[in-house]
Amino acid sequence: MDQPLIFAGAFFLPRQSKAYAALLSCREKGVIYLECSEADISKEYQQGDFTLSPNIMGLPISFQFEDGSVFNPDISSKTALLEWSHSYRKGKWLEWIENRYKALVLCVITLPIIIASLYLYGPTLLSRVTTPFIPVSIDELVGDKTLFLLERVDLSESNLSKVMQNEIKKAWHDNLKKLNVPHQASFKLLFRRSEIFQNNAFTLSNRTIVMTDSLVKKMLSNQQAIQAVLLHETGHVIFRHNTRALMQSFYTTILTSLILNDLETLNESFIGLGTGVVNSAFSREMEKEADDFAIQSLKQLAGSSNGFIEAMQVLGEAHVRHHKETWFESLFSTHPPIQERIDMANEP
Repeated sequence: MDQPLIFAGAFFLPRQSKAYAALLSCREKGVIYLECSEADISKEYQQGDFTLSPNIMGLPISFQFEDGSVFNPDISSKTALLEWSHSYRKGKWLEWIENRYKALVLCVITLPIIIASLYLYGPTLLSRVTTPFIPVSIDELVGDKTLFLLERVDLSESNLSKVMQNEIKKAWHDNLKKLNVPHQASFKLLFRRSEIFQNNAFTLSNRTIVMTDSLVKKMLSNQQAIQAVLLHETGHVIFRHNTRALMQSFYTTILTSLILNDLETLNESFIGLGTGVVNSAFSREMEKEADDFAIQSLKQLAGSSNGFIEAMQVLGEAHVRHHKETWFESLFSTHPPIQERIDMANEP
């Protein structure tokens, strides 16, 4: 700005309604100079010594000073004044950034960390807090519906002899009694043939454990390994992991939707991926809890955790999991690596 902009207008002293003719010159960097001979005022104001009123259609822009005095330029000069006020406000914004750049840099660094922490740990903490308040009747309903669907899609009646099934069930229920597991009377064990699950055992939220014929046959020579698997699944039942996983998935989906609320395309593309990665980490945490329950239970029942180690070795061979997982594989793995689980069982 080569020459200052000069505006004529009315000046009002603090808490007075009398208007005085005055001139206001607007200079660079938001500096203004007010001259009012009638009120005997001639003063320079720096940025921060005054504020500009909002630009409202039909109303003049006024300068409001710290002492309460006001200068209202003539309405005819509003356009020119708006151009100056734009550069003034821009300069003020830059000054604000310069004075707070360290805080802004800190925010830029910490905000992604806060969001990532909230995303990774928020759902699991919320699920831990809220799961105890979910009625058991919901668990039973979800578990019954899940079993019904699985039996329609994949699971079929077991080919194992009734004698073998009853022996395994009796040994398991005996262990539950020795461990004084709560609500053990409502625990169920089912044997099923499966093409999808193959060598596996899993827990439903209605306190039902399903063990496949293939897995039983793999461990037929080692009843302690079978009981180790069943105790692992019992841990899932006791800690209500199915319900926790359901709540974690729900909270993760909600949080992802909130974070990507204004990015609908990215939302649709990444919400499934993000939920899968996070819930895999949650699942590994719950698997470790179930492993720990099985290991401690075996030590209490048999004096050692050998049954668990042998069960892991059989599972490792069945699932070809002896190789060390890559970082990318570990993102989506729902179970800790077999060797890690064996090392956990070998700890004193």
